[in-house]
Amino acid sequence: MATAAVAAGSLLTGAPAALAAAPSSAATAAVPCGYREQAPFAFWYNCRSTNVKIRVDVILYPDRDYCTLPGDNLLDSGSSRTRGAKEIGGC
Repeated sequence: MATAAVAAGSLLTGAPAALAAAPSSAATAAVPCGYREQAPFAFWYNCRSTNVKIRVDVILYPDRDYCTLPGDNLLDSGSSRTRGAKEIGGC
C-alpha cells in the first residue's frame, strides 16, 4: 500500500516519491498498527480495511483530526511537533 500524506480533515495525494513507494510484504508485516515516529516524520498505520478518523496530539497547538486510509499514512505535523495519536472513529 502507498503512503498517503494527510492534512487536517482531509487527505493529500502529493506525498514525496520516496515516501509514496509501496512497501514490500515483509516491510508491511513489520509495521505496527497506530502511531509511530520515524524522524523527522510521524505516521499512522491503519490496519483496518476502512478509513479511520484519528486525533493527533500536537505540541503547543490544538490537536488535529485526520481521516486516514487503510495502510501507512504520513501525518503533516511531523514527529517534532506531535506526541501521539488515537483512533476516534470512522470517516
